[in-house]
Amino acid sequence: MACVALSMVLIHQLPAHGRDQTGQRNGGTCATLFASKSSGVSVAETALAQPGITGRALKPETSQGWCLPNFSPVSRKRGCLVNYFHMDLPDSHVGHVSERLAQWDVVILNHDLVEAGRVSIDRMRRINPRVKILAWVPLQGPNNGMLKGVPKKSGRNWYARKTDGSYLVPHWGGNLMNPCAQDRAWMRHVLRYAREACLASGRYDGLMLDCLWHQPPAGLDVNGDKVFDRRDEAEWQEAMLFLLRDLRAAFPNTILVGNGGLPWPPESRYYDLVNGCMHENALGDEFGGDWNVLWNSYKMAAARAVHRPVFHFVQVDVRADRRSQQEATRLTTLTENDRRRFRLGLGTTLLLEGGYFGFDRGDCLHGQLWWFEEYDLDLGAPLADYKSGLFAHGSLSREFENGIVIVNPTETSIKVPAGLGFAASDNEPVTNCISVPPWDTRILVKPALGSKDTAAKTNRITQRP
Repeated sequence: MACVALSMVLIHQLPAHGRDQTGQRNGGTCATLFASKSSGVSVAETALAQPGITGRALKPETSQGWCLPNFSPVSRKRGCLVNYFHMDLPDSHVGHVSERLAQWDVVILNHDLVEAGRVSIDRMRRINPRVKILAWVPLQGPNNGMLKGVPKKSGRNWYARKTDGSYLVPHWGGNLMNPCAQDRAWMRHVLRYAREACLASGRYDGLMLDCLWHQPPAGLDVNGDKVFDRRDEAEWQEAMLFLLRDLRAAFPNTILVGNGGLPWPPESRYYDLVNGCMHENALGDEFGGDWNVLWNSYKMAAARAVHRPVFHFVQVDVRADRRSQQEATRLTTLTENDRRRFRLGLGTTLLLEGGYFGFDRGDCLHGQLWWFEEYDLDLGAPLADYKSGLFAHGSLSREFENGIVIVNPTETSIKVPAGLGFAASDNEPVTNCISVPPWDTRILVKPALGSKDTAAKTNRITQRP
């Protein structure tokens, strides 16, 4: 183990804090913490605090483990965060939705919500002039705006069929689309929508192309020859490349990101035309894979997109530990394993340039305003590339202007020597070492960035005999 003396403060598993929310009632400020409306669960829990005072929320052991973001102007970079906000769910039915969304660095918006007035891009940009806003363009399972002009099944048939002629139905319902049918009619329709509704006005910085899969869904007879084979795969990919080439030619500087669930394989030609991809359900057991899948695909995708600004989305969610989609919908409290995966995903994202981290309910449920204590940290610019083995064999770390990130993707704990100036969080004993458990992350920041309680604890440590 390399002994590195650092003068920093540990931020880990700190209690969530309530923030002043919408409206004044009876001389008190209403601090709102969100839960799900589904299955009889109340939409919100409220607690009254004195006017002008930000109250402390319930401790994580008895509350959700997340809170609502503030909605003040963003004057500093708060990390590389992405919010995949493509559904209008009860979690977001609060005041100042646009201003709260602006706290993230990248926001993926369903254009239907913008058209309906649920979200204002102008208000988001006033709060955070640096925010990047991408329009969600679902290539399969289109939103309402994209359905305008799509012929019915009895007309020109753009819908995906199996080799036996039956329609291909996804797990979220409806029907899949065949990108090659009728001389790529569906792809041309998507291009018109992307150009006219999303990009022509200049309101969006780019597109997040959902369901941009490397291969067609199993059984999809892309070319209509009644056989599912490699020719279907090749024609599917050519249709997707047709879409990407047209968008890149028409909008050379726009941000294009694709979501194929898992990142595409290294040989995919999509990388030549996009800024990056999304790893959905990262660290989850729906389809996301373990840490090695996350890390190897992250490095590969970032390297493949270096010819333009990289936007790689590490989207961790609560779909793990065999938790079903229904259970994810009803979830009101994060488990310790949820929090561990949250920290591991966030820390891993910070190791490379161009990575953006998000955490929510998962597939078909994206649309939360979940804010965590770690999101308020301002680590500043990285001072160097990540290092391997600095603290122990297998460890990964990266130093920033205001702190350091230590990732432990191994089966054994890592002991990080504290040195003078270190302080443990309220949940850890004061010792000369800080432990990084297996498959976990610690983010250390300079004492000046800690709270008053943290600063007091730092003084106690440095003044010990």
